[in-house]
Amino acid sequence: MTMSILLYKPGALRPKYYVEVFDSESVFFAAAQSVGKKFLRFLVDSKISKASGDEITGAVYGFRFKNFFPFSGIVKCRKEIPSRFSPNLCELELELEEDLPG
Repeated sequence: MTMSILLYKPGALRPKYYVEVFDSESVFFAAAQSVGKKFLRFLVDSKISKASGDEITGAVYGFRFKNFFPFSGIVKCRKEIPSRFSPNLCELELELEEDLPG
């Protein structure tokens, strides 16, 4: 029988929100960080067709509220992220039209 040990780092940040972003061809999921009340930042597959200045819609799922929170906003920044594990990542920063709950 094998045994797994999970290590917990007290200083490690856990994602507060999970994001579902709708694109014209598919749906993308990501773990997001809030930056203030109206900004979200997350890593997502670079196949998403959104660029800086584009309007974006989706839903936010969080630990502090039971249901999802639909949002719409504007992509403020898109950066391609080189990685050893996945060459197709980009970081999106969104400015939302409404404040995040909680």
